[in-house]
Amino acid sequence: MGKTTTAVNLAAALAAGGSTVLVIDTDPQGNASTALGVDHRAGIPSVYDVLVEDAPLADVVHECPDIPGLTCVPATIDLAGAEIELVSFVAREMRLQRAVNAFVAQSENPPDYILIDCPRASGCSPSTPSWPAVRSSSRSSASTTRSRVSRCS
Repeated sequence: MGKTTTAVNLAAALAAGGSTVLVIDTDPQGNASTALGVDHRAGIPSVYDVLVEDAPLADVVHECPDIPGLTCVPATIDLAGAEIELVSFVAREMRLQRAVNAFVAQSENPPDYILIDCPRASGCSPSTPSWPAVRSSSRSSASTTRSRVSRCS
């Protein structure tokens, strides 16, 4: 489908243009993390910690080594079991959204854009969007912009 390729290339282009960008990798394979040069071995602070352990998003953000202004929340293989672990959680589908909102609200300099790379449709987690999301975190406007880049099929 090209969701990861689109998210990574869009993030790199935005960062190269001077914007600050956060990519959140929610696919247990971690291909977006790999493409951005961010370590995503088991045990590395990752999106799993945010979704299951309620870790603040800021605690799991990693700098991308080759592209200034580009950061990444990696996915690890731990994420593969998160869907089962989250079954009993109330409002599990809102956990990532709440974490992102808190991150933006508490950041002195929030990223200009937040891109979320999700797994393919056969394994879309209920706690992540079923499409890659682009979010502008600009404080200059009261509204948040979300664009559907591509639906899982």
